[in-house]
Amino acid sequence: MKKIMLFLLILAFPVNVQAFDLGGLINDLNQGLKQLEKNITQGVSNTNDSLKKEQPTETLSSRTNNISGADQLKETFNKYLSYNKPKSPKFIGCEREYNYRPRDNSEKTILANTIEGCNYLLVKEIEAFQYEVDAPKREEAEKSRIAKVQEAEKFRIAKVQEAERLAIEEANKIAKNERLAREEAFQYGKAGNPPDQQVRFVKIIQEYSGKYKTVKNNMKKALLKKKRKNELKYLFGDYGQKPVSKFEEKLKRLSCEAEGMSWIYCNSGNITETAEWVKHSSINWVGEVVRIDSDSRGNGSIKIKLPSGIMLTNREDFSPDQPLYETLSNLNAGDKIIFNGKMGAHIDSLMSKGWFLHSTNTTQDQAMLTPNFSFWFDIITVR
Repeated sequence: MKKIMLFLLILAFPVNVQAFDLGGLINDLNQGLKQLEKNITQGVSNTNDSLKKEQPTETLSSRTNNISGADQLKETFNKYLSYNKPKSPKFIGCEREYNYRPRDNSEKTILANTIEGCNYLLVKEIEAFQYEVDAPKREEAEKSRIAKVQEAEKFRIAKVQEAERLAIEEANKIAKNERLAREEAFQYGKAGNPPDQQVRFVKIIQEYSGKYKTVKNNMKKALLKKKRKNELKYLFGDYGQKPVSKFEEKLKRLSCEAEGMSWIYCNSGNITETAEWVKHSSINWVGEVVRIDSDSRGNGSIKIKLPSGIMLTNREDFSPDQPLYETLSNLNAGDKIIFNGKMGAHIDSLMSKGWFLHSTNTTQDQAMLTPNFSFWFDIITVR
């Protein structure tokens, strides 16, 4: 390079070599060469500076203005920074990718995907920031919600307590009315007045007894017997039911399954059997003691005559250990009494069918004309 420059210098400045000293000439050429190099270097530097001044400065947005999602990422950056939070590693990495200038379409595609991922990640961080900012509001809203729930619960409890109070008052009122009604009915019976159920019972017995007397045809007698049975069943609510023992219950379930019934059917509900008494109780009935007696074992019995002449006899003897036994021991024939209990029910058998109330009569005519019904006594009070 230096030789070329020296050659150019000689061409540019021709001299007469015979008039000058050769050593001095070489020295002058070297100094000129150095000056030329200095000038060239300075010129290149000035040119570069001039080019730099003429070339427009490239901004961050201009690096990625053609990349999909770049503008959105810039908005995400601004929103992120608005929370005055330190830049996270994710933010710094995304910022570096945003400032990268792709060299070709392949890098441009990769950068677009990266920017999309950055948007997603930074939005998640922004949501976390916002969640933190909204914490006091959420706490306040939660306190308000809890207060409302507590207020509603207090209101509900107050309503329940008020409803319970009213229900108790109503139950006490009903119980009081029932007690007063029983006391009134008792006083009514104590005065010798039979209750409605007893009046209807006597009316049925007397009605069919009168009809039975006039009938000579046995078929008509059987029909009267059936009609009386149905009316009495309606009056006393059909047969009563009583629970059976565990052993009897097991036997009945096994028998049920043996008859081909399903297990669910045979095991649904409590197994009961028809009781030897009717369903509806007789309360405050009035009558007169006809006879008080006992057997050799001390078991007592009582026979009562209703105002209409119908007889009632205890269905089962009273043993000395029963509470009612002492009451019976203080009774005498002719005493006017008020009593509670249930009419005895007739259980059909091969020898006797078609009756509803159990009687001690031995013939159909006696049971229809002068019946002596059995009765399960619960309470007996002297009027």
